[in-house]
Amino acid sequence: MSVIQVHIDGRLATITMANQPKRNALSEVMIEGILAGLEEARVRLGPQDDAAGLGGAGLLQPG
Repeated sequence: MSVIQVHIDGRLATITMANQPKRNALSEVMIEGILAGLEEARVRLGPQDDAAGLGGAGLLQPG
């Protein structure tokens, strides 16, 4: 399972860190995943000036 998820919506790429057991720590694997996600977004969106957002999944617990 990848530690990064990339979602493209129009001209916006959302890159989500998804390694909940490690609380999305910035390990070497996570950083490599972020860079790969940015490259995937660049390839899929093309050379125009677009936007990318970075977030983390699953860290907030209710209560």
